[in-house]
Amino acid sequence: MITPIALAVALALAAPLAPQSPDAPHYTVTGEVVDMRGQPLADARVWAAPSGHHADRSREVQSDANGHFRIAGVPRTYDWRVHAEADGHCRVSQWTGGSTEPTRITLQQAVVLQGLVRDVDGAPVAGAQVFAQPTHRLLTATPTLTTTDENGWFVMPGVAIDRHNVGAWHPEHGLAHTQLTVNGPDEVSLRLPRAPATRVQVRFVGLDDEELQHAFFGVSTVHFAATPEHSTPFRQPLAGRAESTVTFADERLGVHAECLGVRFAPNRVTLEAGAGPHAVTFTARKPPAVDTRQHVRFVDARGEPVTEVRAAIYGADGQAPVAASSDARGHIAFDLHIAAGAHGWLYLRDGRWLIRSTGPLASPGDNHRFVVDPDAPLELELMPACSVAGRLLRPDGQPAAFARVELQREVGGHWQRLAKATSTANGDFACNQLRPHLGRLRIAVRCHHGTLAEEHERLTLADEGARVQLGELRLAPPAIVTGVLRRADGSPDAGRFVSLHGKGDADDYQEDTLTDAQGRFRFVGVAPGAGELYVRRGGGTRTPYQVAAGEAVEVTPK
Repeated sequence: MITPIALAVALALAAPLAPQSPDAPHYTVTGEVVDMRGQPLADARVWAAPSGHHADRSREVQSDANGHFRIAGVPRTYDWRVHAEADGHCRVSQWTGGSTEPTRITLQQAVVLQGLVRDVDGAPVAGAQVFAQPTHRLLTATPTLTTTDENGWFVMPGVAIDRHNVGAWHPEHGLAHTQLTVNGPDEVSLRLPRAPATRVQVRFVGLDDEELQHAFFGVSTVHFAATPEHSTPFRQPLAGRAESTVTFADERLGVHAECLGVRFAPNRVTLEAGAGPHAVTFTARKPPAVDTRQHVRFVDARGEPVTEVRAAIYGADGQAPVAASSDARGHIAFDLHIAAGAHGWLYLRDGRWLIRSTGPLASPGDNHRFVVDPDAPLELELMPACSVAGRLLRPDGQPAAFARVELQREVGGHWQRLAKATSTANGDFACNQLRPHLGRLRIAVRCHHGTLAEEHERLTLADEGARVQLGELRLAPPAIVTGVLRRADGSPDAGRFVSLHGKGDADDYQEDTLTDAQGRFRFVGVAPGAGELYVRRGGGTRTPYQVAAGEAVEVTPK
């Protein structure tokens, strides 16, 4: 049954995506949700929310049958994240950063972890915070949290199949944790030590009433070593109050303050065991309350004004960017909140132009670092940028949506990435703000739709402002490398790291994945040719493979 939300997403994705203005206060997040084997996940729940407010699902949508999603009306700020979850899979969060580039969200298969938390005498501990933190770098952003009930019991769904740091923490009993390989539904028993308690009073100075509504403080109990094994986070909102008092186990504690757009002095305080009760004061350091006007003028190589160029100036201390477009004289007057004498960064938000190097502080490309001075207009010479655009089609002629595209250059017989892009739902892609290049170039694609690695007669960027339209490019059928990992007793080896090292056409690359509950792994869109699989098991093993375009080979790692 198709839900109204899923139908709306499907209709939105079927329509062409209009270009998104970099100056617009809102934009649209698009992309796809897949599992670790590259298979699309339909009916995944995807939403965008500000950092620290992941429970806000007011912008939730569902992925369609192809795993595609589209979230409209997302504020163009740096602090928003996109979250995704699906039945039988763990939740993942990714930072958007205000980028209009489509994104790919990969979810690992997940199971239910349950168990009992007891104190040192064996009595159940109610209200203990239980955590499961994956240890593998592919999943480190997917911790799972829950709280024990009145009987000390917890049920934690959505735990990824992987090796985890699993533990429990209680302010009166301290911390207990262990490493556990989660292969399937499992139970774990944790026993907390008896720990003396201490009080921590946290006070914020310099925040107004609105900021206090969005301020947090965090406390961590840290096992200090060369590489800390775990840090148990505790985040407490101030909820409009200027201070709060909490009770923690009397251990070495780290306390820090959080509020978007605000820095604090100090930023973090370390509290020693046995020295409590503790009182910590964080003083807000806000951007200076100044009004400064910076004049900027864009000219071309002949000194003529360049009009309708979108640009933005960023300042320090988390200040929001100020964006504007050049007028008929090539002029922009930026009204800033950056003190004179401070550094600012001007970024072009227009793919048609690049900044030519003009001085010791200039950065050729899309940005320029300068010193804010209301009395000294900033004049920058722009050069027309090159671009390469086209449309990707699957082998069956349908659009190749959300495919990763690379513009590559030849260096010493090898191909290196010069620029990258992601195709839209219609298969369109564009690599903008490119400098002229005299060497050989090619377009390379490796994705679940297929592969492409070829040069084109029209693909030359010898002149400034060269704009190459390649038209429709049809991918070759994808090559697939798959297999199953098993332990010595024949049981599936779930959550195991597998890395594919491709060596196609002098273009070496690496793709990583984790095996699912059945020990299966799958790489789609492998470059035709030779390569090897690396399995991190014991000392690590490498197994060679050979695959052709459109072929699926099964490899049994050693």
